[in-house]
Amino acid sequence: MKILRIDIESLASLRDRQPPIALDAPPLNDAGLIAIVGATGAGKSTILDAVALALYGRTPRLSGRSVDELMTRGTGVCSAAVELRLDDGREWRAEWSLRRARGKADGRFQNPEHRLLDRSTGEILAEKKRDVDALVAEGLGLTFDQFTRVVLLAQGEFARFLRADATERSELLEYLTGTEIYSRLSRAAFERHKAWRTRREEARGRLDVLEVLAPEERTSLESREAQLAEEIAAVDRTVQAFETRQIWLDTQRRLIEATARADRAVEERARHLETLEPSRRRLQAAEQAIEFDRPIA
Repeated sequence: MKILRIDIESLASLRDRQPPIALDAPPLNDAGLIAIVGATGAGKSTILDAVALALYGRTPRLSGRSVDELMTRGTGVCSAAVELRLDDGREWRAEWSLRRARGKADGRFQNPEHRLLDRSTGEILAEKKRDVDALVAEGLGLTFDQFTRVVLLAQGEFARFLRADATERSELLEYLTGTEIYSRLSRAAFERHKAWRTRREEARGRLDVLEVLAPEERTSLESREAQLAEEIAAVDRTVQAFETRQIWLDTQRRLIEATARADRAVEERARHLETLEPSRRRLQAAEQAIEFDRPIA
């Protein structure tokens, strides 16, 4: 998912309709890493609220309280819209709005409106809350809770992600890194290992219940015992092979995750060097100017 544009009107401290935040046009489309900075109350978190409202009709900052509290005081209409491109190339526009009766600042709050449109054609894809929620979750591959923990880490949400239980963090990280296939392979190897171990124990159990019999019967059972011993040895070899395979899969998964982290670190370093390029050119120009300014011996 890539956000292309954010539109905000009368949300919290951002009164009236704000200039659009166009992330697909200069200068932001070439900015690389973007930071939202400003004084307390300037509206930094409100921008993130707008993204969550447009997509999911709610925002983590309210923690279950009514979205009515986000409307700027003294206004009768507020709205948020996000235009985005999905991983499969589709482009959507998600719109959320809230009105007071007759658009008056003292009017009674009406029910919020929420809809999803095709960005290129303007076709309405969904305009009922349940339908919008389902389509957004399907398109982004994230529920509201997952979105706020791994994408929109605002106002302490990063700590909330860290406090999530190990199972939930593992599922989210596997989804984001695309390594869930290794977990499935690991589980399959474990189940087969368990089945072979059960068969081995059953074979040993049959040996334990053997009784002393007549010589001819004993000879027959000894032959059977030798056969079962061979089966146990074969099962042990199979179990060992699966254990080795499981260790290899776990090691490969850790290497993939480490490679992904290293790639992100390299990309961040490269973007940082790009931001320093103008300073390097100015320094180079200054050094050349100093050389020209020196008196000729």
